[in-house]
Amino acid sequence: AGLWKYTRHPNYFGEFMMWWGLFVAGAAVYGNTWRWVSILSPIFLMSILLFLSGINLGEESANKKYGSKPEYWKYKKETSNVIPFPNGLFAKIPDMVKKIFFFEFPIYNKMPTSEEGEQAA
Repeated sequence: AGLWKYTRHPNYFGEFMMWWGLFVAGAAVYGNTWRWVSILSPIFLMSILLFLSGINLGEESANKKYGSKPEYWKYKKETSNVIPFPNGLFAKIPDMVKKIFFFEFPIYNKMPTSEEGEQAA
C-alpha cells in the first residue's frame, strides 16, 4: 500500500531527499569552502543508513522473518530498495544498474544461517 508498493524503505528515501535538499538549498548560501564541506553530511548519512544501520539491519531482520516465503523473495526482486520505481519495470532492470542507481547491494540478500534462523524463532 502506498509507497511500500514501489520501495521497500520509503522512510529512508525521504530521509535521503531531506538531507540532499538541505545541502542543495544551503550550497547557494555557503562560501566556496563550506559548500564542499557541507556535502559530507548527506554522504555520511547515506553511508550509515545504507551500510551500518537502517537498511542493512532492516533487510537482515526481514530476511530472517520472511526468508522462507517465496512471495517475499519475489517482492524483493520486483521492488526497489530505496528509490521508488514501478515494480514491473524494476524487475527488468539489469543487476548492475540496480546496484549503481538503486542501491541494491548483495549484502541485503544474505540469507540467515540455520542457527540464526532458529534463534530468531
